[in-house]
This record gives sequence, C-alpha cells and structure tokens, in this order.
Amino acid sequence: MLYNWGSNNARYMLGRTTTGIDYDPGIPNGFNTSTDFAVTAEFGGHTFLYVKPTGALCYVGHKVSGSMGDGSTLDTDEVQLSCISPGVTFCATLLSTLPLNWVNVNAYRNAGGEIKLMWETANEQNVNGFVVERSENGTGYQAVSSIISAHNQPMNSYAFTDRSGINGKMYYRIKQTDNDGKYTYSKVLIVPAFTGSNNNAVIVYPTPASNQFYIKPNVQQPVQLVQLLDVNGSVLREWKFLQSSYDIQGISNGQYLVKITFQSGQTEFARITIL
Repeated sequence: MLYNWGSNNARYMLGRTTTGIDYDPGIPNGFNTSTDFAVTAEFGGHTFLYVKPTGALCYVGHKVSGSMGDGSTLDTDEVQLSCISPGVTFCATLLSTLPLNWVNVNAYRNAGGEIKLMWETANEQNVNGFVVERSENGTGYQAVSSIISAHNQPMNSYAFTDRSGINGKMYYRIKQTDNDGKYTYSKVLIVPAFTGSNNNAVIVYPTPASNQFYIKPNVQQPVQLVQLLDVNGSVLREWKFLQSSYDIQGISNGQYLVKITFQSGQTEFARITIL
C-alpha cells in the first residue's frame, strides 16, 4: 500500500485530482492497490516518486531536465503516477511486508450456548488464512475451523460459530498464517461457562429498541466503555462510561451486539434488536 498527503501544488505533486488544495492521507492516482508495491518513497521539490521491487521508478509531479530518468528534457507535469525502468541498478534489501494488524477480536456465548467469534484485520498483504483454535484449560489448543484470507479490502471481517455444545469455560485464539508459512496469534479470548440462565453482568433493555436503549449493571464495578457492534464485530458507536441512555437514532433495523467493558478489563456482550 502507498499513501501520501499534504499540498497537491500546481504541479500535481501528490498525483491527486485537484491542484492547489491540501489532501488527507490517501492513494495517489495511478497506484494499483491490487498489484503495486512500494519498496521506498520520496518527496522532493514538486515531485513524488516510489520504487517497485523490480527497480521500476514511478513518478508524479513536475518533470524537468530529465529528472524522471526517461531521457526526456521536457518541462511538463505528470498528473498521475507513471512508471519506467530506469537506467540504473537499485541495490537494496527488500524488507518483509508489514505484519497483519488485529483490529478487533471478540467472542461471546449466546442464549443457546453457542459461542460466536468475530474478528477484523488490516494489512492482509501476505496472509494465507486463519485457523480458530480452542482449549478447555488455556494451554492445550486444537484447531476447530479454518478460513481463507479475503485480503481484498483495507479491512476485512470474519466470523465463526462454535456449535460443539461444550458448556464449560472455554479459551480461543486465532492463528494467522502467511503465504511463506510464518504465523502469529491473536489475543486469547476467554468465554465463561454456560449455566443456561440469564445471569449476565449487565441487562440491556428494551429489545427491540428504536431511538435509544439503557443498561443496568448487575455487578459492583465501574463501566469504562460501551460499544454497539454489528454482526461482524465492527464498532458502529461507542460511549465512555455508564450513560443514562444510549442514542441509536440513524442505526438501520437489525440484530446488533452491545459490548460493555468494565474498568477491571472484564467484558460482557448482550444482543439487541433495533427497529
């Protein structure tokens, strides 16, 4: 991935559409996020350039006096990235791709005892897939499901439901494997034992809800954060500390999760229907 930002001056320095304005971080015109990869990038004067692993030089902005190394001495503006094979050899060590970023990883047990895992990731440049691993004691894990990497968006969402019917306290972790065989693990997710009764640490009501909902804690510990999640675990809204009510106007009808994080680090989930 390649981002630049700042002033897209009159010479199209950033390779963005409009000159003379400031841009937030974004992708310059001409960069293909599916196939292009930058070894290094550089700003200078009225230009921006980057180098591909093949040694090709890609350039946007003010070209003058052969500055692009393409044999041309024209004084002109390149309005989007243009790549050439330079007449020099680049000697460099290609660093490994950036590691996967675990954006969000959650797990909860629903009213029927099933356990739902949800996770979001970013920077899936070299990711082959994911393996969900389960343990009953937190030490010995076994694989229970595998999912192929999507790696087609800046962020990707995944979900897995464990219908094994095991009612005891469970531990989960997600193993991410790269195409070269290397791997990393998510944080360990701990799901309390299933009792078959509604003894959650919080009560979220009413459900269905329309414009707002309320939370009643059943434990004597401060609430640090309340988040409204969709079924993929993406955060739609969040509130710090316990509120008198939680505004959900503008949220589409459907099934959602309310995640409550206490100051102790304990988390609880509750389902809510919005109409």
